[in-house]
Amino acid sequence: MRILFVHQNFPAQFVHLAPALMQRGHDVRALTFAGNKRPTSVQLTRYEGQPRDDTGRLGALISQFAVPSLRGEEVAKKAEEMRRGGYTPDFIFGHLGWGETLYLKEVWPIARLALYAEFFYHTDGLDCGFDTAIYPQSLESRLRVTAKQASPMLAMLNADKALAPTRWQADSFPDWFRPRITVNHDGIDTDTLKPDSAAIISLA
Repeated sequence: MRILFVHQNFPAQFVHLAPALMQRGHDVRALTFAGNKRPTSVQLTRYEGQPRDDTGRLGALISQFAVPSLRGEEVAKKAEEMRRGGYTPDFIFGHLGWGETLYLKEVWPIARLALYAEFFYHTDGLDCGFDTAIYPQSLESRLRVTAKQASPMLAMLNADKALAPTRWQADSFPDWFRPRITVNHDGIDTDTLKPDSAAIISLA
């Protein structure tokens, strides 16, 4: 199977999955940002451009969708180059954030598209509004968070499936999208995280 990962910081969450799929004989590739220097054994294709609204000229609300949309355009252009070069994936697995997957179905309409569903923004109770004494809310801040929902919502419309590492993260998404989400823990690297027989805890 031809599997394409899409992530501006690849390998990121796919650091163990991608090599494991390669070991099983799959044709595994990744589409990532040109400035990404993280090491990987996976064959990379890099897209140029990392749009930002550093000057604020777009405005706080518009930029929440405009910037991911422009990034998605850069990814789609590189994907089209890959398609013209003879490459068509059977399966695409991309991160929900940053807009990278927004237009991939326009390039490869038959490919199955799955999203890494890390989190969906809310104005209250999750990343915002849980401690107003420390992070006071305003109408402006609530509008900005709401505007951040636009890009993930469009990405969800085009997705066939999604994966979330925890039920809590899956439950942050809208009800209509949850049936497409499979909850599967990322796993723990037990070579790194393991008991230390010499560790001491002192309760003063």
